[in-house]
Amino acid sequence: MLRGPKNWTELLVAVLLTPVGLVAVSFGLYRARLAPTWTTGKLGVGGPLFAVGLAAMAIGMAPIGWRVPGETDERWEHPALSTSPAT
Repeated sequence: MLRGPKNWTELLVAVLLTPVGLVAVSFGLYRARLAPTWTTGKLGVGGPLFAVGLAAMAIGMAPIGWRVPGETDERWEHPALSTSPAT
């Protein structure tokens, strides 16, 4: 279980450096001729695509992150759901 800001910081750094690691691994595999060129190429392209996906997710979730903490308690209260069966 993650506790404290230090662990979350380590997790965030690891996630943000994943694209760099993918590109570095693909370059190393290509240089050492341990994998076919097409495989290392796709792995190398996957790193930047992963970064683009992370950015898109962050942009998509940012409005939610800004809106939710500002909500009042009344706004969060929802009317009770009816208990009658659907017809």
